[in-house]
Amino acid sequence: MEPQQETSHDILESLLQELVEREEDFSFYISLCLRLLARSPQHGWDVKAFMRGLEPEDMAAPRDPAKLRTNPKFLESEWLMGKYSILLEAFDEAVTSRRISTAAPKDTTLTGYDLRILWKIVHAHYSSYFEPDPRRRVTCAVEGLVGKDYSVEDLTGDLQDYLDRHACLLKLRDLCRELTDRGKDLAFFTDLGIRLLKPVTWPVDDLRSFLQEIGSETIVEPVALPRLGWHQVYRTHENDVFSDSEQLLQKYSILADTLGELSSPAYSQVDLASRIARAQYELFFSRKPQERILAALRHLISDEYPAETLHRQLLDFLATP
Repeated sequence: MEPQQETSHDILESLLQELVEREEDFSFYISLCLRLLARSPQHGWDVKAFMRGLEPEDMAAPRDPAKLRTNPKFLESEWLMGKYSILLEAFDEAVTSRRISTAAPKDTTLTGYDLRILWKIVHAHYSSYFEPDPRRRVTCAVEGLVGKDYSVEDLTGDLQDYLDRHACLLKLRDLCRELTDRGKDLAFFTDLGIRLLKPVTWPVDDLRSFLQEIGSETIVEPVALPRLGWHQVYRTHENDVFSDSEQLLQKYSILADTLGELSSPAYSQVDLASRIARAQYELFFSRKPQERILAALRHLISDEYPAETLHRQLLDFLATP
């Protein structure tokens, strides 16, 4: 039994190292956390919003606690860590206490997987800030997700699947560069977003109209602002298009979180609209045109819309005169 465990960990370390060398560790980390959270959409809207809003530089903070407190994302992480630690302890007490559990069983609804995975994610992320080697912070957070509900074998399998798809992701980078060189990047994004929204019956006319509007370079200009935090209200900006973009991002993020919490049948549709809203918002933050379309498209990749499908549709679009 012992040698097998060592072998599993050796394989895991090797895959994590390969992930870092390919500079895909952060993308894998965020996609993994969101996928784990998606198993229980009715809880943890604040954790989902926090993870969606993270950027690689947010995890590059110094280890010194005094300097860490200048990083707003660290402060958010600390608050979430405190919140879910308190909840985990409180609900655990409610389950184990005969007096409470028999008198008020409905007070223990946030137990089991839902609460454990929320705590596990915020704890792993918060702990990563204290890793001395900045290059290991992301892998430290990834390893911190392993536990009762997510084994070493689960993580190893997910890592292998992700790395197997990496060749396709590399091709996406080249195709996105070609799109940009031809001046077709925004046209492709608009076309793809509208096609993905076609089967959505929830009212998303404002998002469709906005996608049709952002078809030119002059409209989508980078802004010198930090991305909107989960606790902030969308901002008024001299660039009206950006203000509309930010408003749509916040609207559909809140809708998706709320419908998830309610276990609504419409959740999957609104979650798709939320990912498209997040993707279009990303277009306003990349300084290099060839990178912004890739950054936006990455938000659309999911189990339902894999990278292979995106790759094929990019090829078809580029082949169209």
